[in-house]
Amino acid sequence: MNFLRNPQGEEAPDHLLVQCMAKGDHEAFEMLVRRHQQSVANLAYRFLADASEAEDIAQETFIRFYLAIARYQPDRPLRPYLLKIARNLCLDHLRKKKPVLADNLDTGATNQDPHALLVDAEMSRQVLQAVQSLPAAQRMAVLLQHFEGLSYQKTAEVMATSISAVESLLVRAKKNLREKLKNFI
Repeated sequence: MNFLRNPQGEEAPDHLLVQCMAKGDHEAFEMLVRRHQQSVANLAYRFLADASEAEDIAQETFIRFYLAIARYQPDRPLRPYLLKIARNLCLDHLRKKKPVLADNLDTGATNQDPHALLVDAEMSRQVLQAVQSLPAAQRMAVLLQHFEGLSYQKTAEVMATSISAVESLLVRAKKNLREKLKNFI
């Protein structure tokens, strides 16, 4: 529909797309999926380390959002809401299967020196291995805060906890990571 884009061709903001979606506009839903799918899939992939499972989690996240649209509060930002759904699905998956953390789904070519690439790859592997070994709550806080770039407030909302609990989780996670990486760094 034309009103989903402004005269410059930019898509409408999330809250307007959600309103249209709630009225049965499938194009609005597709725009929201395109806008937020990568972020949801990245979180799931980093947590589960399986592209197929991450894709399933992302798809299930949007299905659950679609089915529960009546419960969504449009005055709240959509991205943290979707990440919270994905978080819960990942934790459900964790209860069934021990997760392995992996790097980002985005793979881009680079013109870096091959030696620098090897050093970066080894450092990434060590960091990801250390993050993987964190307890689930600490790992989720690190993923949301540092990989997804959420604020403490948004991280707390996604994790259904307080800001002080997020701060505490991150302090403990950083201490654990320093200990695990002290020989590498």
